[in-house]
Amino acid sequence: MISKEETIKKASELLDVSECSIAELPEENINAMISAFENVDVNSDDDKKILYEAIDAEWQKGSVLIILKELADNTGIAYSSLCCLDFETQKAVTFEYLADSTNMEHIYTITSRALAIIELEYISKLTGISFDELKALDDRKKEQICGHYSMNYTAGGSNTELAAEIKEMIKS
Repeated sequence: MISKEETIKKASELLDVSECSIAELPEENINAMISAFENVDVNSDDDKKILYEAIDAEWQKGSVLIILKELADNTGIAYSSLCCLDFETQKAVTFEYLADSTNMEHIYTITSRALAIIELEYISKLTGISFDELKALDDRKKEQICGHYSMNYTAGGSNTELAAEIKEMIKS
């Protein structure tokens, strides 16, 4: 088994970043890096690329989580809410925060919009409408159907009527 220290050293060399930037990552990301180093046999250039992409993805995710924690501490937005966002939205919020940490209104807007439509995946399963099709709807429509879903979904129920209502909302 590869040690945490060895992982930090190897990851920093592979990504050409400081060991500190790897060491500061959350444990879950370092553990994923350990797993990648242990499970990817590097026998070819393709293997090297696979390993690099796995390590880089964890470095990016961990770096974003570090900044999201700082953002949560400085804005009052719950860290758990920020962690619920999809990775692309997390990156967008992170970049906005790093670019201008005084523009809280814009950061709140991005976060609120993303949280308002977080149920799209569940709505897709309920209605049989593809996630991509739902995602392509205009923002207002997405917020309306997600709000309707949130207020009317019954856990353990059939929700057939809810599915029909949402389909009708999409058509109108």
